Amino acid sequence: MASPNFLQLLLTLQHWVVHFILRIVHWKFHFWLRASAVLLYIWLLPLRCVWRQGRKLNEQRADSGALPSSGQQFVYEIIQFTVTDAYFNDADLIKKVTKFIGAHAPGPIYTGLQQEEPTNQLTAFIGWNSKEQHEDFENDPAYYDLAPLVIPIAAGGSETFHASFEPTGGEVHAFKAPVTELVCLTPKSGVTLSELREVLRMTVESMNKDAREDPTLFGVAAGRVVEEEKFVYVAGWSSVEARKEWVRKNVISDQSSVRWMSLKPKKTLLDLADMSLVDLMLSSGR
Repeated sequence: MASPNFLQLLLTLQHWVVHFILRIVHWKFHFWLRASAVLLYIWLLPLRCVWRQGRKLNEQRADSGALPSSGQQFVYEIIQFTVTDAYFNDADLIKKVTKFIGAHAPGPIYTGLQQEEPTNQLTAFIGWNSKEQHEDFENDPAYYDLAPLVIPIAAGGSETFHASFEPTGGEVHAFKAPVTELVCLTPKSGVTLSELREVLRMTVESMNKDAREDPTLFGVAAGRVVEEEKFVYVAGWSSVEARKEWVRKNVISDQSSVRWMSLKPKKTLLDLADMSLVDLMLSSGR
């Protein structure tokens, strides 16, 4: 018969073995729990990056309004010129110009460089109540104080024209986007302005519908150039690559059913107009 001391030792040893096994199970459980959490985090990291990028774009779209809304319609002075090295060396130089103009022009002011070569080409959009208001400013004695501000950043002459955009306010959403596509359209021989205007109107409507679902497209607006028989349109994009990808999917892949060109694909903008395109990165001058 076993002695009480031996039985007590046996029970103690059994308790210790059970405790040891439980500790091993507990340690392994927590180890695999932590390892699973780390692996899950690594697996979800790309999705988290995509989500954060999407949220950033949505915030930018919310800030810009994402889609055109009603508001005052401005006549925009659209001016393009080559900038000097001083423009790149001193960011305050262009700010002085926009500040001076902003004291006279009531509308939005946006300036920026084109992303294609040559990248030293600046485009500015300056909102006036009318073309006549802009001309009155140019005839005002105060206008001569603008030249000393512009000369340090302008290398040579400039090209200027005026246009109003529809839908009203839509152009501002395009200006506020990370990248602004600027397209000038000149009717081809035999094409009337009214014919091109109608297809362009359908293009704008179709793209703005797409913008409600496409986080890379911020909105589109277009209008007639005052000085010439041509049109201009602006579209806001999340990046140049996003614009090219959108064109690849909606235009190049199947030109028989391109929705952005026309709701009636028998006549598209490519058929009706000669087009020039630049991508701009704009910033507000206000």
